[in-house]
Amino acid sequence: MNKLSALCFLTLATLSGRSASAQFASTELREVHQAVYDASSTPTNHYGALRSMPNGASGFAQIAWDFENPSGGGATTYVMTTTLNRIGYLTRVSSTDFLVAGQRFLSGGGYVGHLALVRLDLVNPALNTVQSGDVGAVDLIDLHYDKLGGRLFGIDARGRRLVASPWTPTGSLPSSFSQVFGYATLPALANPLMASLEANGDAAGVRVYHSDGVRYARCTSSSSGWSCDTTSWQSELRRPVITTDSRFLALNQPWPLRVYGPGALPSSASVQAEGFAQASVAVNGVNPIACPIPTNASPGAFGSIELGTTELSEPLDFRTCVRYGVAQNTAFYPLGETYCDVFGPFTNRTNLVISAKVLPHATNGVTQAPAIVGELRIGFRDANGVDPVVMNGNSATLSAALAIPFSVPGGDLPRDLSVSIPQIPGGLEGVTTLFQFVVTDGSQFSQTDVFGIEIRATDPWN
Repeated sequence: MNKLSALCFLTLATLSGRSASAQFASTELREVHQAVYDASSTPTNHYGALRSMPNGASGFAQIAWDFENPSGGGATTYVMTTTLNRIGYLTRVSSTDFLVAGQRFLSGGGYVGHLALVRLDLVNPALNTVQSGDVGAVDLIDLHYDKLGGRLFGIDARGRRLVASPWTPTGSLPSSFSQVFGYATLPALANPLMASLEANGDAAGVRVYHSDGVRYARCTSSSSGWSCDTTSWQSELRRPVITTDSRFLALNQPWPLRVYGPGALPSSASVQAEGFAQASVAVNGVNPIACPIPTNASPGAFGSIELGTTELSEPLDFRTCVRYGVAQNTAFYPLGETYCDVFGPFTNRTNLVISAKVLPHATNGVTQAPAIVGELRIGFRDANGVDPVVMNGNSATLSAALAIPFSVPGGDLPRDLSVSIPQIPGGLEGVTTLFQFVVTDGSQFSQTDVFGIEIRATDPWN
C-alpha cells in the first residue's frame, strides 16, 4: 500500500458503513476562545483559557477550561457540558463570568437561540452554569457587552443583522433581541461569519468590523433612535495599513490586497515567505497585485507583507495555497470558497477540518437550504507537479483519488459546511493535497472551487 492509498484507507475505514455528518456550526469558523485572568489581583493572575469543544455524547456542546494555577503545578483541563447544542461565541463579562451564545435544537426540528452565563471558580477550579435561557429566532455568532450603554449586542448570522438587548451582568439574561441594523445598512454583515464586534472606543455603542479588520461602522443610540457612521474609520487611521479578507493567498491567482490610510499611500510593499527571498512589490490602493512568489512553489508557506518599513504598518500575515475556479450553481446552494483551518495538514495529524461557507444568496433571496448529500473530494499533485484539475471556463473539477461522503439536513442559512479528516498518515510530507465540495439535492448540483495545500512533516505551530 503506497502512502496516498494509506490516507484513503484510513479515512474510508473510519467512515465505513455511514456518511459523515457534515457540521454547520459557526464554531468551525471562529476562534471561540477566551483568556482567563483575575485583573483585581496584584499582580494580575492568569488562570489559563476557556474554549469551546465539539458536542459530547449527550449532543450538547462542551466548554473546556485549561486551568493554569498561578502558583505553578502545571495545567489541568476541566470540561463542562453546556445547555447549548451548538456554540456560536463566548465572551467575558467579568473576571469569572462568561456569556456563551449559540443554539438549542428543538425536538420537532429547527432551533432557538440560547444564552448561558457560565461562572468559573478560581479557588476550587470548576465551571458552573449560573443562568441559561432561550432568546428567540436568532443565531448569535458574536457578542459584545457595552458596559457604558447597558446593552448586549450580537451578530445574528441567520438574519445577517446586528441585534441588541438591554442587559447588565447582575440581572437576568435577555429573553429576546431586537434589530439595530441589517446588512443593507451594515455591508460587513452580508458575510456575517467574517464580521466582528468591538467596543466603541470610550463611548456607548458598538463597532461592527468588516472581515479585513480595518473598516468598521460605528452604531450608537440617542433619543431619536439608532445611528450608523460608516466613514469615520478613515479619519481615525494614523498610518497606512494593508489588509485582505482571507488568511490564504493563492500562488496561481492575483492577491486581493487593499491599502488604506491617511495622506499619500505607499506604492510598494515588502513580501517575505518561507523559502523565498524578500521581494518588493508595487501596490495601488484596492487593486489586486500579481503573486510575487513562483507559481510552482509548494503551497502552504507562511509569510508576511509590510508597507515600506516596519514603522509604516503592522505586517499582514498569510499562508499560501493554490486555487482553481469559482463556486458553481450558487443560486441552488450558495457555496463559498474551500479552505482549511489555519494549522493545515501535517503528518499524523488527526481531525483536519476542511470547510466552505454557505451564505444566504446575495441577490436571489435564498435564505433556506434544502437537504443535500455530497462529498468532499480529495486529490493529489503528481510527481511532475501537475494538479489533477480540469478547467471549463471558470468551473474547476477535481479528479479525486478519494471522496468522503456526507449529508446535511435542510435548514436556515448561513451555515458552515465542514468535514473532518480522521487522520493523516506519517510519510506524506511534501504531498500537495487538493480539496473540493460537491453537493446535490438529487436533481441539482453545486460545487466549490478547488483548494490545495502541502502536507507538512510536523505541526507548524510547534
